[in-house]
Amino acid sequence: MKVDLKSEIKDEKNEVIFLDETKREALTLSHVIVVALQTPLKGDEEDSGEQRIKKFNIMKSMHTSKDSKIDIESADVAMIKERVLKIYPTPVVYGRVCEIFGDKK
Repeated sequence: MKVDLKSEIKDEKNEVIFLDETKREALTLSHVIVVALQTPLKGDEEDSGEQRIKKFNIMKSMHTSKDSKIDIESADVAMIKERVLKIYPTPVVYGRVCEIFGDKK
């Protein structure tokens, strides 16, 4: 699945959520994915080397892409969504990430 890493995360009123109000830096899918993959969760210490490399390769592809769009495999989308659900306490961020990944529910 091809996704645009610059997709802005918006609140329930469809207004952009800002990381920094003074700089007006928008929260983007890229930021959410990096936080989701980098933030340690209970059980991560048991990840295999293969699982850790998978996370690393996703982040690496995000930073080496020539534009803001990258391909993410469906299994990786599921893993990212699961981690976003656990890391972000509000339903808005999770809901917007699901929308960006094409979930219609």
